[in-house]
Amino acid sequence: MELIEIVTRILSSILLDKGLSEEEAADISEHFACRLGKECGGEYIYLPKDLQTWTRRNKEIAKTFYEESEDSIVKKLSKKYGLTTRRIYQILKSYEDKQNRNKNNDK
Repeated sequence: MELIEIVTRILSSILLDKGLSEEEAADISEHFACRLGKECGGEYIYLPKDLQTWTRRNKEIAKTFYEESEDSIVKKLSKKYGLTTRRIYQILKSYEDKQNRNKNNDK
């Protein structure tokens, strides 16, 4: 099954649970799937199994990264969390982007 089909099915189910009609849920789910395809189509997408653990882990990685030298800490973090150094850099970039968005939204 394609990721886009899974996302559409899950979102539609959530919207139905929230009281939307089948037609409304299908329309919104399809619109979301199209938007997701435009934004992320052809990209590598990492989906964590547990969002809370993922968020906490990423904060710890970013905090540790900024407290120590970059090269040594990225290797330590990749070993500690069982991730590649590339994934650690992706997490740091994502975390930094989120922080910047939050700062811009506060203005």
